[in-house]
Amino acid sequence: METKKLEQVIEKVRQLPEEQQAALAELIEGALEDIREDIRWQVSLASPASQVLLSRMADEALKQHRAGKTKPLDI
Repeated sequence: METKKLEQVIEKVRQLPEEQQAALAELIEGALEDIREDIRWQVSLASPASQVLLSRMADEALKQHRAGKTKPLDI
């Protein structure tokens, strides 16, 4: 069903002037690359090795904070 919706949208895009089609294609390409990058990060961060590393980093950060070695961010 979603494929049919995509086909309908593509048909509407084909009816646009060539310049608008090109501009829309660039926007879609950029959005797809952003989505791919987000997925790569999600997969990477979900790996067991990443989870162990992130846990160790969090533990170290808390240890330093409790020892008074941190300061508030000045945003």
